[in-house]
Amino acid sequence: MNLEMATRTRTTGTARGVGVAARSVAGSRRRVAPRVTGRVGHGVRPRAAAEGKAPAASSEKGGLLEQKKSRESSAAVLNAKSEKKTYYALVANAKFLLGEEEHFAEQLREKKRYLREAEIDQDFWIVPNPKFVADNASSFQNVGKPCAALIGTDRVWMRFMKLRLDKVMWVELGSPEDLTKIMSSTGDVPEFEFPSNWSAPYMQYTQGWWRVFVPDEAKDVVDTPDKDFWTDAGQ
Repeated sequence: MNLEMATRTRTTGTARGVGVAARSVAGSRRRVAPRVTGRVGHGVRPRAAAEGKAPAASSEKGGLLEQKKSRESSAAVLNAKSEKKTYYALVANAKFLLGEEEHFAEQLREKKRYLREAEIDQDFWIVPNPKFVADNASSFQNVGKPCAALIGTDRVWMRFMKLRLDKVMWVELGSPEDLTKIMSSTGDVPEFEFPSNWSAPYMQYTQGWWRVFVPDEAKDVVDTPDKDFWTDAGQ
């Protein structure tokens, strides 16, 4: 009996060995089908369709929906839905803010474009020589004069602008019922020349580009254009 079991074991082991070898040989001879890529319309089935994935159009549609959801939940949208607005300001030397800071105009252009696409009312303004600065001169003694302020209600974006511009003073203006207290101006500022060594990747904006953002409360002392010629391409 022991001999029979040993023989059976050897036979089975040999068979298994042959089977393994056979599979190895078969595996070595197996040819892997090359992955075919190509464009639609050239007789090649798109890989996405072959794998059961959604067509590119559906993918793009999904991406647009995600962008819409992101836009609907953005800080700007949430701020627009808020009944009580809190105002913030970034105060700086007017020449620096309106003439020398290369990124300022471009950031406002992008913000304006975004608000238009999201169908949100403008939530930022530019006030030259703000009256609240003159009324609290001791608190702004380190700010070069004449000065200007970017005022907005979107706290997240205003914080971003604070980091982006760097050389500005952050001010919380609260939620006044009378906006003349924070939007009024004591006077206009001159048009500043742009720096000769302009290094931004976009073209310079024309002088006075910022005047379209002056609030109604400051238009009694600040020159503003009759029409808003501001476009996505800049001025």
